[in-house]
This record gives sequence, structure tokens and C-alpha cells, in this order.
Amino acid sequence: MMPLPNQPKSPPFSALKVSLENVLASSENSEAPVFSGVAKILENKNTDIRLFGKPTSRPYRRMGVVLLNGEIDANMEQMRKDAAELARQITVN
Repeated sequence: MMPLPNQPKSPPFSALKVSLENVLASSENSEAPVFSGVAKILENKNTDIRLFGKPTSRPYRRMGVVLLNGEIDANMEQMRKDAAELARQITVN
């Protein structure tokens, strides 16, 4: 029997991170959606954005997500509010 390679050890509890997302939804029909406000959101070092690259938009269509990263012991309710506020700053037209 072959020995198993050394497995990496789990990170200590304090190194664990959490990530919350908030959906970017379109507000109108568009054949070429344009995202506004993305650069401003990315100035926050704990924020990331995933744009889905869909060629068209329509009201309420999921066009991307804003991800807010934090420590495992962060205040989840505050992070949810912060993620929602960040997502509101991005428009899809």
C-alpha cells in the first residue's frame, strides 16, 4: 500500500474567514448591460465582486454578487447590512 502524502493541517480557528454575499439585480431591460459604481466598491479591501457576464438584463435578473469578507468572529448582522449597502451602490442599466 502506498503511503498517503502529508496532509496540510487545518488553519487555527482564528485564521478562518467568513464571506457574505448580496445579489446585484438589474432594474430594467437592456441588450448591453452596464455596471456603474464597481470601482468605488472595490476600494474596500474586504470586498470582491462577481459579475456573471450575461449578455442581456431584465428586471430582477441576477447579474452578479458583492462579496464581503471578514473574520470568523465578526458581527454577521452588521456584515449583512454592510454587504447590502455596498450592493445598493452598484447599478445595472
